[in-house]
Amino acid sequence: MGTTEKGNGASGGQNKENEFNEAIGKIKNTKWGKGDGKDIVKTLEQMNAEGKIGRGDLGSTTRAQFDPNTDRITVNLNVDQAHLPGRLAHEGSHALWNIQGQ
Repeated sequence: MGTTEKGNGASGGQNKENEFNEAIGKIKNTKWGKGDGKDIVKTLEQMNAEGKIGRGDLGSTTRAQFDPNTDRITVNLNVDQAHLPGRLAHEGSHALWNIQGQ
């Protein structure tokens, strides 16, 4: 659809790397993130470090998506910080499954 902003750049006065680091940190500090979700957290941390998580215009119905062809997670511009951890955890599961060949 639209363009995607890299996860390690700044746009609109907000540092996207910090935005994603904060959301991943929230996931990591949950009981789930320390247990069953720890591999997803590791995947998200690695993807973020590589600039493979970003924002983009995905239209009005898609909140986020993982693209297995580019190994990128794109979060829609309209997803706020309160909902970002849930979106990343969901898309991170797709990324991990892709890595595992599932």
